[in-house]
Amino acid sequence: MRIYTSACNVHFGRETFDRLLQKYTENCNYIGVLSAILNNFHPSLWGERALKLVSVIEKSQSSKMWATSVDAYVALGRGMITQPPEKEKHRLQILNKAWKVIKNVQDIKKYTSACCVYVELLVRHYSEKEVLILLKDIAKRISRDIAKEEITTGAQDEVLSDLEAIAQNIVVEADEFGAVLTSAHFLTIMDMFTPDKKMRLCKQLLVSFASSKHTTSDAVIIHTVFDLARNLHDNIDSLSFDDERRQIAKLISDFIQKVDFGRDLEHQLNVYVDCRAAFPNLDLVTERLVLATAQLVMRTYSIVKGRHSRKTGSFVKACLAFCHVTIPSIEKVFKRIRLFILCGQVALQNQCIPQADTMFKEVIALLPTVPATLTEDRKKRSTEPRLRDVVGTLLSCLVVVPGHPDPTKGPFYLIKQLLQAIKHVNWQNPAAHAEMFIEAVGVLAAYDQRSLPYRVKFVQANDELYAGATKYKRDLLKHLETVIKEVTTYINESAAPHPGATHQIIPEPTATLALQLFDTVCHHEYDLGDFFSLKTVLKFKYLNVDSFISCFK
Repeated sequence: MRIYTSACNVHFGRETFDRLLQKYTENCNYIGVLSAILNNFHPSLWGERALKLVSVIEKSQSSKMWATSVDAYVALGRGMITQPPEKEKHRLQILNKAWKVIKNVQDIKKYTSACCVYVELLVRHYSEKEVLILLKDIAKRISRDIAKEEITTGAQDEVLSDLEAIAQNIVVEADEFGAVLTSAHFLTIMDMFTPDKKMRLCKQLLVSFASSKHTTSDAVIIHTVFDLARNLHDNIDSLSFDDERRQIAKLISDFIQKVDFGRDLEHQLNVYVDCRAAFPNLDLVTERLVLATAQLVMRTYSIVKGRHSRKTGSFVKACLAFCHVTIPSIEKVFKRIRLFILCGQVALQNQCIPQADTMFKEVIALLPTVPATLTEDRKKRSTEPRLRDVVGTLLSCLVVVPGHPDPTKGPFYLIKQLLQAIKHVNWQNPAAHAEMFIEAVGVLAAYDQRSLPYRVKFVQANDELYAGATKYKRDLLKHLETVIKEVTTYINESAAPHPGATHQIIPEPTATLALQLFDTVCHHEYDLGDFFSLKTVLKFKYLNVDSFISCFK
């Protein structure tokens, strides 16, 4: 019979199918033959008449040993996946008649195999309502049989394989993270899998959620995806591959980005707090949470147009406190430094001066802890280029940071702390700290300008707070002299001739450093006013300042 129907499927069409079906009803009427006919003829030949075939199935004779009406309904459902009846009324009638038979099947393996076909049919061509009813019955039946230990060890693997196919079909076919994926029945089925299979399905679900073009504020969806993400996170251990950790971290980060409560910013922050507690072992997720919270602060700034009320000011401070507490848990030191600088800039933009000071002080404290080299991608790399970049960025921030109102700290306490930290950084190049001091000269010179080269809106910087103050001017010039003296001392030590040398040879890096200092001082001489003449400040032992000056005349 199978060979005959396969041949018919290839060479004949609807007329052949109709004639064969007529022969079946007149001469055979055995359900196993009908199942073979439906399995071997393409659904396009009979899909539109599926409702009529239901009546044929009902009139057919079945055998408990060989074939039952369930086999025919499975064949019918499999064909309807590709060729369903056009009328929704017909589809519902077919489903009702088929499910009335399938749900009463005693054999659990036959039951789950049939469910596997009908779940795929329902998620493609029916509404969520029908899918949820079917999932409810599956979850109830499997849970009952497991509780009564009615599923044998041999059948358990096959049943789980069918359940995995059911979950897979739902994940693949669901366009949005709607009622089906967030239902308790679906999650009950998910809990039946082994950890490896559950982890794989969780990944697929998170990929499905992340690929959505829309954000969500639905509490049920967020709670469901949160549980899936936590399941993935909790399955990571010390033996997990780095690539797997990165994949999971990326999926969880995408989930965090999809959560959006609009203007309910406090609710959004609460979600980030929960995520921080649930995903502590993935630095990429922690970094994403800090960036998202900083973005939350700037959204608040945009809403109030920079003019914070008591309520929004308190919320912004809470966000910055979240960042300050969260960043230290990140393992990579440069990520911590970059995030502290970013949060300091965000705090400054929102007129949170104490919080900005705290963030920048964290950066200054971290600088001496950075090793001279770091192993990345199995290669040792010098940290000096990144340290220079960090110091330069921090110096540019300090231009607009107002001084501390405490007289014991004063207007320059942050830059003084930074200069002390620069001395203790693990520089590979001995001249690096002197070069950083030269960059600090530009910042100190900017402090002496009547108006700073740039400023932050609504933030009073040192040019407004200390304008024309004699003590401010005196302290500034004192710091400038100290910084320049530090550089000239290093240059003099580096240029000193070796004992027993017959003639003076100044190393090229030392000469370059002296030129940099000379150029910086000349560039800012107008800003520094009558503080000094070049000859009195650039006290080089082994270099002729007159020759430098003559080059610029």
